[in-house]
Amino acid sequence: MDFGETLVAVTAILIGGAIVLIPLVTLAVRYAMKPLFESWSQARFPQAASQTGAIERRIALLEDQVQTLERQNAQLIEEAEFRMKLESPR
Repeated sequence: MDFGETLVAVTAILIGGAIVLIPLVTLAVRYAMKPLFESWSQARFPQAASQTGAIERRIALLEDQVQTLERQNAQLIEEAEFRMKLESPR
């Protein structure tokens, strides 16, 4: 095996390894750094975290209102059907 063949083999191994390792390292770094970036952003921008909490509370209240309206709508429909049955001649 001469120097040219060795160089080709080493290059092929390095490129093949890089094709597999680069995505794996990227994902590992992303998931390792995510908690650090989140804590940094919350420390740097505390109003954004409080706004997020306020938005979540508003959404929860709106969901409760929608459920209440749906319940009331179902009751009104039942009442209307009941009245129609009472008023209809047999």
